[in-house]
Amino acid sequence: DRRGLLAKYGLYRPVPATDPQHVQLQAGQTSSVAIKTTVILFKGLQTVSEVERLRANSALETMASQINAEKNFKATVVNWETKVQDMIRSANGPIILVGFSKGVESILTTALSVPSTKINLALFIDGYYTVTLNSLNNSTMPPNIQKAIDWYNPNAFGYNGSKPKSSGRISHKETLIAHADMPNYLINQIVGLVLQVGGEGTE
Repeated sequence: DRRGLLAKYGLYRPVPATDPQHVQLQAGQTSSVAIKTTVILFKGLQTVSEVERLRANSALETMASQINAEKNFKATVVNWETKVQDMIRSANGPIILVGFSKGVESILTTALSVPSTKINLALFIDGYYTVTLNSLNNSTMPPNIQKAIDWYNPNAFGYNGSKPKSSGRISHKETLIAHADMPNYLINQIVGLVLQVGGEGTE
């Protein structure tokens, strides 16, 4: 279950008994419209090798499937160029954006296009080759992104070789995995973070 997965990675935070939402649920005061966490996962470019494309897309689909298995979560995998502003504006709960490779740019442009909407969490996966990502930091990231985590490979083609420093709203995590390779531990870590942040807004 979701609590078991969060506990596995040390992310589970029990809701205090004094939490207003917790008390309301105990008293049976539930809303007629369930609050759901909206999760959008952006694919990378479709011009990479067929093997890389299928591998990366499969990992994103796996993430979405695991997230959708949980109550009050709606995860959708889209191409990097897909316009998702309507999906975001219609959300009634936390909003989480996940982007692989070119999909990292999609997160940034999407956030900028809905400046008045809070993006609770942005997860950047292997977006090394974008000029934007090489200079992405707390001051240059769209202000409506509340928290971001960036997995990057400093040895990958197109990266400028620098090691970005985590600060403020953004954390950088170095990884030496090959482009489009998302091992199970990384998939589980990302799903765990999504469930943690999303669950905090829907419990």
